[in-house]
Amino acid sequence: MTYEELKKVYDQVGQRSGWDFSKLKDEREPVPWNYLDVVKAYLQDTFSVLDVGTGGGEKFIKLSEFFTKGVGVDPDPDMIKTANVNKKKAQNSKVTFEQFGAENLEKLNQVFDLIINRHAPVVADQIVKVLRQGGYFITQQVTSKNMQNFRDIFNISQFVSKWHNNLDTMVPEFKKLKCRIVATGEYDVNYWVKDVKSLIFWLKAIDMPKGFNMENHWQQINEIVEKFTTPQGIVSNEHRQLLITQKL
Repeated sequence: MTYEELKKVYDQVGQRSGWDFSKLKDEREPVPWNYLDVVKAYLQDTFSVLDVGTGGGEKFIKLSEFFTKGVGVDPDPDMIKTANVNKKKAQNSKVTFEQFGAENLEKLNQVFDLIINRHAPVVADQIVKVLRQGGYFITQQVTSKNMQNFRDIFNISQFVSKWHNNLDTMVPEFKKLKCRIVATGEYDVNYWVKDVKSLIFWLKAIDMPKGFNMENHWQQINEIVEKFTTPQGIVSNEHRQLLITQKL
């Protein structure tokens, strides 16, 4: 496709709202767990729940029917604004949203029965400080091998986070803090976006590479489409890790 054609698609897809990816047409191979189902298995209707890195609160609001009250935190003020809009639309009185980073959870001055975290920073000592005795922490993380073929095209080195969100670092950290490792999991499966519009929306939404735009990256988009288009769509990989731990 020409630059002009790709730029037209780029302008048409617009911006995502919060972490709403409903515009994305995609498919993946079967996976061994579903994040929401895992969390539901640990919820009780009497629980207070903290969602660290809640984004626009989309998933937290869906989960709220299974607990008494919850707090969703995110360091991005725009995400918190979106979460409050979503809360109002859902007429939900169980959850509140506050602007906090993962490194400042103790400033909430609350203790929670369950803490959840999806694709967001984990600071183990902060999690433990606001988790009640016997409470559980559940996190699903995106790994450095996620979307590896796209990363290669964009010449992006392995993702490195200052929070070290992977099992190799999180498991020792939580063990050191006297927590029991209940379960870990990992999967790496094929993932397809169905068309160029979905591909551009996806990359624009997650800002990959940093500062993604058509002026600088239209040739790489064409290379991705040329190399990785299959009968099921444009293929990459989805790599996730899961950790469930309990405060003793």
